[in-house]
Amino acid sequence: MGATSTSSAPTTRAAAMRSACPLASSCSCVFTKVQGQTVMLSPSTSSSLHAEVTHWTDLGYAVVRSDAGEVVLERRRLLGFCVNAALTAVTGLLWLAYWIPRTRHPRVDVVTLTVTPGGDVATSAVLDRR
Repeated sequence: MGATSTSSAPTTRAAAMRSACPLASSCSCVFTKVQGQTVMLSPSTSSSLHAEVTHWTDLGYAVVRSDAGEVVLERRRLLGFCVNAALTAVTGLLWLAYWIPRTRHPRVDVVTLTVTPGGDVATSAVLDRR
């Protein structure tokens, strides 16, 4: 008679918990992912390059730029607002010396995958502060 749908209850409950934090939306996790644009790889890229891109995207990297022989991936590792606020309170405002510069110049890990003339994939990783 009164059949209720239980599949939407967990979804709405999770959405209510995410929006319940008045400080920030990233309180539920320590690290937040910043997703780049989704770039489709060209069909002319080699299968070994596709395998390497899949490996790096599984590690949290996003494809930023893709050419026939080169793919650039990027990952930002940021602490959530609530974690930083809690560390600031626990350390008696000393954490602000770390938090403010990291907010202005976040750490960005950039990986460039290049296909060599021999058909292998060369990887170069760079740590960038922007």
